[in-house]
Amino acid sequence: MRLANLLSEQRIEHSSAPRSKMDVLSHLAGLLARNLPSPTESVIHEALSERERLATTGVGSGVAIPHGRLAGLERSRMAVLVHPEGVPFDAVDGRPVRIFFALISPHQLAAEHLACLAKISRLLREEEGRRRLRGTQNAAEVLSFVAGEEGRSTLLSPASRVREGLSALECRAL
Repeated sequence: MRLANLLSEQRIEHSSAPRSKMDVLSHLAGLLARNLPSPTESVIHEALSERERLATTGVGSGVAIPHGRLAGLERSRMAVLVHPEGVPFDAVDGRPVRIFFALISPHQLAAEHLACLAKISRLLREEEGRRRLRGTQNAAEVLSFVAGEEGRSTLLSPASRVREGLSALECRAL
């Protein structure tokens, strides 16, 4: 599963409106619910909040990856929020979070959900990538960043390379 296929420009925003962790989760639930008849925004918000109660999804370095799995969802989807100032989010390093990648997946697709979380983590692990993402100005630039970075061999596991039809030599050339 390619991350760029889980995103649309309608679910990507640059906004300083959310001021708290709960505001961010509400905002992300709204983005995830766009153009989706069900589950509703409130159901998505509850799934994100429930996961957040277990442990913070603020992974550090200004990044959080709120996520949840839902019954009745046909396929996984993502939303991205880039917050210019950052929001206190109980991140593991205590720093405010400026980059939020939210993921919801069908309850029965646990392996896909975990694979997507791993890809998001790899996408955001380097400071240079986070800097470039913070510097984006609009949804199209964020989507382009995700699609471009996803094509790099560092995001593709060996099994993904095989599924995507890429040889080791082709991946080294990326």
